[in-house]
Amino acid sequence: MLENKEHLPWSVYVGVCGSPGQTSYHGWLEYSHAKKGDVVFVTAAAGPVGATVIQLAKAQGLKVIASAGSNKKVDFVRSIGADVAYSRMPSSDTG
Repeated sequence: MLENKEHLPWSVYVGVCGSPGQTSYHGWLEYSHAKKGDVVFVTAAAGPVGATVIQLAKAQGLKVIASAGSNKKVDFVRSIGADVAYSRMPSSDTG
């Protein structure tokens, strides 16, 4: 049984503190060689991995261009810091 000593919502453990967060964090540290001022592109940016990568990139002073699957998701991606975001399915407003 997992102990929740930090009293975080359990949903955090399947998001940023779980596998998606670890994938984002370690993947970014190991494979990104971006430097402050660079531009990065994040696909599937509204998902847990993409959303975390956006925030990691912004924290390093990068410009972020992101794609998502609907206009609603584009709004979310912009709200977490993407400089430019677009829907890869422009006519879709679902999800």
